[in-house]
Amino acid sequence: MRAAIIAIAAILAASEVLACNPGEDVFMSCTIATNGKYLEVCHDAETVFYRFGPANRPAELALSVPITEVDYVPWPGVGRSIAEGIDFRNGNHVYKVYAGFDRMYDDEPEDLERSFGGVRIARDDLPLGEMICDPPTVDFGWSPPLWDAMIAAGLEWNDREQTWRPAR
Repeated sequence: MRAAIIAIAAILAASEVLACNPGEDVFMSCTIATNGKYLEVCHDAETVFYRFGPANRPAELALSVPITEVDYVPWPGVGRSIAEGIDFRNGNHVYKVYAGFDRMYDDEPEDLERSFGGVRIARDDLPLGEMICDPPTVDFGWSPPLWDAMIAAGLEWNDREQTWRPAR
C-alpha cells in the first residue's frame, strides 16, 4: 500500500512540473533518469514544440516545427508496445524523440514502469548519445490529438511509404 501511495505521489509531482503551455496537447513529457532535466514535446493545431532543460526553468533547447512539416511516425497498430516518434532537426543535429508503453501488464504498482521514452541525438547522421526517461515520469499522450491535428492540416499517413503527404 505504501509503495502504491509513493508511486502515485511521484507521478502527480512529475505531472505538475512537466506541463505543456495552455492550448497545447502533450505528445510526451518526462524527467531524464540520469540528470533530472525535463523533456517535453507538445503541439497545438499549427506547431510541434520540443523543450529540454531543468525543471521549473526556461528550456535549454527549444525547437518548433510547423505541423505540416514535422517528422512524426505514428504507432503502426501492431506489436506488444504502443510507441511513436518525432524527429526534430536543428542544423546538423537530429533529436529523435520516442515514447510508448508496454500493452502487456498487470495492475500492480511495479507495472507503472511499463511506460518508456527518451531522445536519441545524432550529428551528421552519427549517434552522439541517448537520454532515457525515468519510466514513472513518462506522460505519453499517444497520438490521437497529434494525428487529428495533422489530418486537420490537410495531411494523410501513407502506411506503405511510412510518410505523411498532402491528402488527396
